[in-house]
Amino acid sequence: MAQTIPTMGGPAEHGHTPPVLAAHSRNDSGLWHSLADHLVGTGRRAGAFGEAFGSADACRLVGELHDLGKADPAWQRYLAAADAGNKLSTVDHKHAGAFLCTTWGLGTFAPVIVGHHGGIPDATDVGSRMGNEPTVGQQAAIDHVETLGLTRPEAQALIPPQFRPGSRADAVGMRRMEFWLRMVFSALVDADRLDTEEHFRGGRWEFPQPLGLSALDDRCEARRKLTLAERQHDPVTPARTAMFGEVTSKASAPPGWFELTAPTGSGKTIAALAFALRHANVNRLRRVVTAVPFVSVTEQVANVYRTLLDDGPGAPVVLEHHTGVFARGESQSGTGLWSRLAAENWDATVIVTTTVQLLESLFGNNPSRTRKLHRLARSVIVLDEVQSLPWRLLDPTLDVLRELVRLYGCSVILTTATQPPFHKIGSAEGVERRALLDVANRNKVFDRTDAHVVPDRLSWDDFASRVAAESDGHRGQCLVVLNTIADAREVCGRLVGRAGLAHLSSRLCPKHRVDVLDAVLARLREGRPCTLVSTQVVEAGIDVDFPVAIRAYGPLPAVVQVAGRVNRHGLADRGELVLIDPVDGHVPPDEYKIGTQITRDLLRSGADPFAPETLETYYDRLIHATRDKLDRLEIQRERESLNFTKVAESYRVIAQETTPVLVPYGDFDPTAIMLPDDPPSRRHFLRQHQPFTVSLRDRELNRCKETGLVEEREAGVLVWHGPYDSVFGLSVDKEMEALIW
Repeated sequence: MAQTIPTMGGPAEHGHTPPVLAAHSRNDSGLWHSLADHLVGTGRRAGAFGEAFGSADACRLVGELHDLGKADPAWQRYLAAADAGNKLSTVDHKHAGAFLCTTWGLGTFAPVIVGHHGGIPDATDVGSRMGNEPTVGQQAAIDHVETLGLTRPEAQALIPPQFRPGSRADAVGMRRMEFWLRMVFSALVDADRLDTEEHFRGGRWEFPQPLGLSALDDRCEARRKLTLAERQHDPVTPARTAMFGEVTSKASAPPGWFELTAPTGSGKTIAALAFALRHANVNRLRRVVTAVPFVSVTEQVANVYRTLLDDGPGAPVVLEHHTGVFARGESQSGTGLWSRLAAENWDATVIVTTTVQLLESLFGNNPSRTRKLHRLARSVIVLDEVQSLPWRLLDPTLDVLRELVRLYGCSVILTTATQPPFHKIGSAEGVERRALLDVANRNKVFDRTDAHVVPDRLSWDDFASRVAAESDGHRGQCLVVLNTIADAREVCGRLVGRAGLAHLSSRLCPKHRVDVLDAVLARLREGRPCTLVSTQVVEAGIDVDFPVAIRAYGPLPAVVQVAGRVNRHGLADRGELVLIDPVDGHVPPDEYKIGTQITRDLLRSGADPFAPETLETYYDRLIHATRDKLDRLEIQRERESLNFTKVAESYRVIAQETTPVLVPYGDFDPTAIMLPDDPPSRRHFLRQHQPFTVSLRDRELNRCKETGLVEEREAGVLVWHGPYDSVFGLSVDKEMEALIW
């Protein structure tokens, strides 16, 4: 085990004159940060973080060695010059600690130390970055630490046996090591940032003491009961209450892999939270992390959580972390400041984030993204709408989730109305799963909608006529869901003039979508005509309740999701879902296209789309058809080679890169904006205006730049100069929109 590095120098290091060796320049109080204090402080913090996954010694070691290179005399001259306002060429400080690790036979940790600022590199690149021998300055730094009596630790004591591969040929063991090194890296980065921040602030941030999980469990239950007492009951309330009781009754189970499969509208969000809090409390886990596929739904879930857990004595409870949070212009003091700081490392008890944020952090190499990972150890992770996990990434995704359960003391809860059989897939094959809800019971109590399959394929004219007929037969109210933007426009364009016609797609900026949904909900509430023609954006988490819906053929889970927007509260005897196969319809590629064809075959054979056996058959066929596509970019192979950069570059939840473009909506005119000069103010400005952006894929964006539809302003800010329709939003061309949803 590494010895703690003693303090270098004397009292001067805490005063206004520089210490013998400094890690950072003077803070606002004029005090230097001694290198010894920084290494000791970072090592102590990192070691404490590593305790959660049995790796305190390894994390302490990298913390104590990460800035060893700052003992290089050239680096000390660089820091002194910078403090005096003079600029010298920067001096590397990362490689000395990596060289020392290699000398001690601990080269495994070299990428962690080398990457603590720029990102953990591929193992194959570390040697080329470091060179064969340390420089004179790097050797001076190494010699200085050795004279302080830092002894060579035993490798066997640093790498716990459960994370140690049998050999380089041990593929499973190498992947296990890869993720463990990422967790060690996370502990180092967080500890380094916190210790540095404390120096420059002159102390730690002080916030009220957070409530413990037991108190949060009690608060959640009390507020849930109060909400139920105040709410007007609908016919499915007793079923929701029974489901809640069945789910929470299993919270005392030991940590593991859980499945919560329940129909849309059954109260999964609250049941999953209550289970997670109680389960964490019973098993002494540390926090609850809930990941949701879409930002808009993430905001809804966070609001539900806050209603049940926040606005009471003590510190804020619910941390909402995604790209849209600071766009709301939250305060930079009090709760707003807590949210900003906690989002950097997930130092909170209850976290609501996006699936993208969680999963890309699990496979990332960037310090800011991976900094929070160590907080996942001994946590409850709730994956909402788990059927939306990217199929092409399933093998590495399930592998890491399984490791979190087996080796990091986590519980994973998969919630959806259409549970995929992940236990039949690749790296999760044979996982011990526990159902939180009886299948037979849930299907009986929430049976409230009938499916009608139209036998013939329909043209767009006939499709629109069927929409009009169904809407007229149901108080003028109908939900229509298509697979792509182009298809939605084909139908919507044929319905112009109908009372209450509305459209939703990703071509509308977030503020526009919110306004459309508010208008739709008001019409439904007041019983007025409302025909909503949407892409898939309406299928997950949006709480609308139509008497009838029409869905173009698509993957079976998507069909079932739409059914959850029909007779949601059981106010009618029966709701109706009409399934149509449009002649000229488009579908997105890959597993979506394969899934649509499987659904088409099942429906044409007379299968009931709501029957559990139909869903089972659907997934069996999908797995068979895509078995060689579950790790299309061979991420697992790169993980086995410890190629952290390549893994991070390949693991993208959203396959195609998109770029936000500012669009004109309401009173906002992007062509008239004046960007602040300083980067922090500019970032804050752009976050505030995120609700007025539409994301374009690279190919579209390049075409729009060439034709003058998009102007690139300073700092890479993009402004839309083309038309923005009050119904359809931004418009590019049909060829592109046939592939976008």
